This record gives sequence, structure tokens and C-alpha cells, in this order.
Amino acid sequence: MMGVIRNGLNLNGVNSFWQQMIVGIILLIAVASQTAKKSGDLGAIKRFFGLKK
Repeated sequence: MMGVIRNGLNLNGVNSFWQQMIVGIILLIAVASQTAKKSGDLGAIKRFFGLKK
């Protein structure tokens, strides 16, 4: 899946730095949503990103 996203960004002429940033953000969002799903707590996303103690 990440390869498809990276390929699409590459075809659209996105700079490699921004490609890495976008893929990294997507990865962080995926991990945070999976964490919230497993715990059944939407506050887990805030805790994952350090926004809530």
C-alpha cells in the first residue's frame, strides 16, 4: 500500500522529502487508529501523540 502511495506521489512530481513526510504521517495515523481500535478508547489517539496524559 505504501508503495502505491509513493508511486502516485512520484508520478505527480512530489519531492522525495515530501514523499517521506506524507508516507510517515499516513503510517502514524494508521498506528494511532489501530491503537484506538484495539483499546476501544478514542482518547488513545491523543495519548499516542502525547496530547493527553
